Order: sequence, then C-alpha cells, then structure tokens
Amino acid sequence: MRNIKVKFEGRVQGVFFRRNVCNLCWDVNVSGWIRNIPDGTVEAEFQGEEATINKLLETLTGEFMGAFISNRIITELPVKDVNRFTILK
Repeated sequence: MRNIKVKFEGRVQGVFFRRNVCNLCWDVNVSGWIRNIPDGTVEAEFQGEEATINKLLETLTGEFMGAFISNRIITELPVKDVNRFTILK
C-alpha cells in the first residue's frame, strides 16, 4: 500500500479537475480526498496499491488532465485506515 499527498499547480481550479480526479479514483479503487486551496492549487491525498497509485499519477499527468498541470509536489505519508475517496470543501 502507498499513501501520498500531492499538490497540483497550474490551471487546476475551475476546470472540473477535482470531480474528474474523484471519478477516476472511484474507478480504480483509490481512497483519499481532494480539495481546492485558496492559492489556486489543488491538494489531494491518494491511498491504494502502489501500482495503482503510480498508474493514477501517470494518468493524471498524461492526456487525462496533464494539460492543466504545470507542476506536482508529492509527499509520502503513512498508510491510514480509509476506504473511500471524497471531495473536501
């Protein structure tokens, strides 16, 4: 299992980024959350099988939403007891 926090920079607010990421996480069985930050970035925590998390990051920065992301900052976190993905306000 892998748990990471990712800060996405770029044009990631106002383009349905959070909703699209949430739907993708539901599809691939990744737990965690995503939220807008007042500085215009988006922060998310993803937890799941390591291969799934790696593929999720590839997908997000590829054709799926990569055009909106100028940078991402990844922080490794301890694995937690979570079992769903949600959008935080």
